[in-house]
Amino acid sequence: MTTTPRSGFGYHFTCEVPDDYVPLPTGGSAEDWQAALKELLPASDEAQLAVSAAVLCEAHDKLTTHNTVRTALCVGHRDESMVLGVLIVSVEHTGHDHDLAAAEGIYRGLKESYFAGTPGREPELTEIDRASVKGVQGPEDTLLAARLPCGPAVSVTSLRAMLLPSAEDPGREARLGIATHQLIVPAPAAYCLYVTVFTPSLDHLDLFGAHLAHIGRTLEFDGALPEPAAEAG
Repeated sequence: MTTTPRSGFGYHFTCEVPDDYVPLPTGGSAEDWQAALKELLPASDEAQLAVSAAVLCEAHDKLTTHNTVRTALCVGHRDESMVLGVLIVSVEHTGHDHDLAAAEGIYRGLKESYFAGTPGREPELTEIDRASVKGVQGPEDTLLAARLPCGPAVSVTSLRAMLLPSAEDPGREARLGIATHQLIVPAPAAYCLYVTVFTPSLDHLDLFGAHLAHIGRTLEFDGALPEPAAEAG
């Protein structure tokens, strides 16, 4: 994957995305997602495809809050179960001066957001201290500070539940678990790169974690580029 400056951002980066992913257009309705899944998995059950399409549509809308530059779909079967994941690559101008300071600020802000809790009811956290990463793990979220070959980064893994129309009875709602892996990388030209994978295939979190790790290890930035031009006031 190679991106070039667009939409007012001065960015240029490359990374390797596993061959399991195929590019997708941004957005679309649940019906559009279901049609795409049907084309990729013609033998799959219609009810399963409908639920998967609803998950993709809703989660995609919630996660594309930055300037999205790439969207791709990983779909297939593993251990006799369906594997489904969506990759979103986006950028945001942050105006930071130093990548390490920016990463530390992002880490502290996310730690406060995910783990602050309420007085007397703070979540129990497990410290993570390894050679390449350090961080904390809570009941539903894992936050890591990492150093990639390209520089400092922050990694977040979150488990959440979504209420979606039931495949068996569209008039009722079904509770469905969804996981999000996200890598946040402060970059040259004072912007941040967000690489996000979300999936309802909770039995295969290791697979998507490995995908994100591979992307991070192969991520490269060109030298600092000019910052976006100031908007006319």
